[in-house]
Amino acid sequence: PIKGTLLPGSDADIAIWNPDIEMCYGVNVAHHRTDYNLYENWIIKGYPETVFLRGHKIVDSGKWYGKPGLGKYQIRKFGDVL
Repeated sequence: PIKGTLLPGSDADIAIWNPDIEMCYGVNVAHHRTDYNLYENWIIKGYPETVFLRGHKIVDSGKWYGKPGLGKYQIRKFGDVL
């Protein structure tokens, strides 16, 4: 399988989670292209420290290293569970 497992040939999408990080979440923290956030000013506990996308580090200690075009469309087979 491409997704959901750590095996040779799979995507290796991994998030290293720190359950002790506490922050006020919102657009100043999020890395998406909108100027609003449903969770604006929520105090959250737990946050990803490091994220790998297909084996490439895209987040490290809150710094974003992702680049446009890194996403990859995955076609779902009929009957796949969400």
